[in-house]
Order: sequence, then C-alpha cells, then structure tokens
Amino acid sequence: MEIKAISDLSPYEDGWTIKVRVARKTSRETYSKNERTTEIMKLLLQDGEGSMVQATLFNEQISKFTEMLESGKCYLISKGNIRRVNNNFDNVNDKIEISFTNATKVEECLESFPLKISKSFVPFNEVEKISKGQRLMDILGMVIKVRQTFPVPLKGKDRTTRKREVTLLDVTGDTIKLELWGDLAINEGDILDRMIKLKPLVAVSNVVLDKYEGEVKLGTSFISFIDINPDVEQYEALHQSFQNFSSTAGGIDKISGPSKRITESKEVKLSSITGNNVDSLFCTFVGRVGKVLNKASPWYEKCKQCNSAVHPEGNEKFAYCKECDNTNSSFTRHYLLRLLVSDETDEVYTTLFDAAETVIGCPVNTFAEKMLTVMDQDKYICPYYKNLVLTEGKSFKFLVKMNNKKAEDRAGKRLVVEEVLKIASDRTEKGSSSRKRKLDP
Repeated sequence: MEIKAISDLSPYEDGWTIKVRVARKTSRETYSKNERTTEIMKLLLQDGEGSMVQATLFNEQISKFTEMLESGKCYLISKGNIRRVNNNFDNVNDKIEISFTNATKVEECLESFPLKISKSFVPFNEVEKISKGQRLMDILGMVIKVRQTFPVPLKGKDRTTRKREVTLLDVTGDTIKLELWGDLAINEGDILDRMIKLKPLVAVSNVVLDKYEGEVKLGTSFISFIDINPDVEQYEALHQSFQNFSSTAGGIDKISGPSKRITESKEVKLSSITGNNVDSLFCTFVGRVGKVLNKASPWYEKCKQCNSAVHPEGNEKFAYCKECDNTNSSFTRHYLLRLLVSDETDEVYTTLFDAAETVIGCPVNTFAEKMLTVMDQDKYICPYYKNLVLTEGKSFKFLVKMNNKKAEDRAGKRLVVEEVLKIASDRTEKGSSSRKRKLDP
C-alpha cells in the first residue's frame, strides 16, 4: 500500500491513503436548513512532513468514527472525497480539503510521530504592531492563568459555544490574553487548568488577531491547534529560559505580577477619568481606599453550564440553577469587590473582578471557603478578611479602560477596575485628607 504525502494530493483524486496525526478534533456542530438537520465535525490532520489538511465528517460518519478518532493519535485514512478549498474561509491547506464518506476507511497506527509546529512565533511585544489584515499567527508562551469556561451565544443562531481566557507569558516578559473557543476551551482548556501550577508551555498555531476599540485581542478559530509542552529540543531549552526568568523575578509565582499595561499606561487624576477627558484607551490613577463596601462576601457564583447566577446554601458544592432547572448545578466563584476610592480631585465607586485577588491576597475559592467556615464566628479568624479590612486607608494604583460604552458610568462616578498595583508609599494621604465632599456609600 502506497502512502501519499498530503502535499501530493490533488482535488478529486481517487485511490489515495495518507498516514496522519489528529492535531485537533472539534466538537459536533448541528446546523438546520429547510427543516433539515445536519451534524458536522472537523479534524485537523498532519502528516510526518508537517503538511496539514482539514477533514469534515457528517451525520453517519460522525457516528461511525467519533469514538475511534482521538486527538494526538495517528491513523491511516483512505477513500474520502478530496475537493478544492473555499478561499472565503480560513483553512490549514490553501488547495485541498477532505470530506469523509460512507466508504472512508480509518485504521489506527501503532507507530506515531510528534506534532510538527511552527518555528516562527510572534513575540508578544510585536503583536500590537501587526496590522489587522494579517489575521493568523503562531505564538508560544507559558500559561500563568486560566479562567473558567462560560457559554457565549452565537450571533444569529439558536445555540451557544464555550469560551475561556488564558494568560500567557513569553521570554520578553510580556503577557497576553488568548481566548480559547469551542472544543479548545473545553478540552485543552481543562488540561491547562489542571496543569496551571506546573506553568505549562503551549504553542498555539493559527491564532486570530483582532483589534476592538484600539485593544488587541487574540483568539482561536476552527483551524487553530494547541501543542502543550512541545516535545522538541528547542522548546525544552526555551522552557528552561522561562524557569531562569522566574528565578530572576523572585519565584515562579512572581511572573504573574503587574502587567506592562498598568506600569506603562498614562497616570491621570480621577477627575480626568470621571470627566471622560483621557485620550488613551487605558489609564491609571492612584487612589486611597476609603471603604470596603462588601467586605463580608466580595464574590458571587455562576452556574458552570449556563453562566447564570446561582446562590448555594453555605458551603454547599452544588446549587439550584433556575435557568437550567437543576437543583444540583455545579458552579464557579468569581470576585466582585466594591471599593469607595478617592484622590484629591474626586471620589468614585469601583468594582473589581479578577483584580480583587491583588487586594485580598488569595484566589477567590480560598477566601470564600475560609469565610464560609467562620461564618458564625469572628471573621477576623480569617487572615485574608483582616487583610481586606486593613486596605481601608491604603493607596493603590488602579488601571481603568476608557471605552465609550462605560462613559456614562464614569460620569456617574462608577468605575470598573481592570488591574490593581500595590504602591509602597501613600501618595494620596494629603489630597485625600483635605477632601470635604463625600459620596454616600
């Protein structure tokens, strides 16, 4: 049996067999048109030379092959339809793609080969310089933070997909946020979440670049794939350089410290922010915390399945979700901390989500579980609660995003804080103590 390279395949060719590794297996998607429902699943396949092709499975083929085909395994595949690609859509191959048929044959190979990934990664400090027209790029970074998945409605469709945000660090010391979508958010995202303490290295191919209101966003697409801890010598050497970097930073946990955005964004006074008189997308201000408005419970819970708010009893692990009509819904906790903050020019109500961890000093689950444990006792038994209370009177640097959607909120003295940085000296003591006008909390 002759095994052909993907690069040697031609549209409408018959009698071919390829030996490939499954780089990615997407989730099933259901489409309805003219009262007819079709199920679709896609595979990204790579041969030993590193050439790639996209394969699409429909209804019967999904039922037949979905259990057999697994990401990371190698297979002999033959008797599918080869057709030209539609250039209106992104594809891993600019000439051909494969469709499985009822005649398609798949046989697992015991001999495998490693996934070949790009040798040309875009440094994070160069991403913002890339034009929006250059949509796809490859990146390499260390995972320093993984958020939980949540459902996102698909525009114009009566269904949802899953989304997860991960934060990556590269050798330049820059961090960047990457949005994982669909099966990558669920499968690879869960793996990265479990490995987060090990700070895994990831190579992500065919990342989509987008710019919204001046802010750069990176996300995965149908042709993206992820290699976790690439088993190639050059990347092992790069991983070692990450370890050296973390040692220089004072420990591996220090790498997830303040971002360049908060340290380099323009610092302004609060009155410029509430007056919407800042000409950049991000800015910072130094303010004193006058009062912690919800110190007893600065968090909330969301259903893992539908992302709706739930209200578990005490320290229960499950809760009733009205949207799912499920009394045993799993949930995730998220910070929602409200602070009254001022400088010498103004006073505002601030809301902190992830940024609250910097103020409180621990992950949200740690804080919530300790607080729920001492619910009927002296709350000061919890050291993090004491730490939160003691922030009153202290000053921090706050990062704010000046997007147009929040202009009315800013004018109404309500800010969402993107990031917080502790500062060594109390720079606002004089200005804050001289303020006479106060807002009712």
